[in-house]
Amino acid sequence: MFYIGECPSCGGGNLGIRLCSETRKDLMVLCDECDACWLTVDITLRPIFPAQPELPCPICTASLHSDSSRWATKDEVNQRGWLEFVKGEGEAL
Repeated sequence: MFYIGECPSCGGGNLGIRLCSETRKDLMVLCDECDACWLTVDITLRPIFPAQPELPCPICTASLHSDSSRWATKDEVNQRGWLEFVKGEGEAL
């Protein structure tokens, strides 16, 4: 998982870059601990909290827990122009 920092909402999770689905290719920032979500790398904005337990994508409503949703690859992050915001790579909590 490529992450851009620590979650300002919960203070304990990593903010990973998540791919909504293989068909839509939407990227978002998602806390791997509290599931706070941003549609941009600007985490000073108010986060979205998708409904538990399915975590519907705020863009297309597909579940962020589905098999087609996953952490974005380096190429996908780079294509979006977000690579410069990446602080590191690691495992989700």
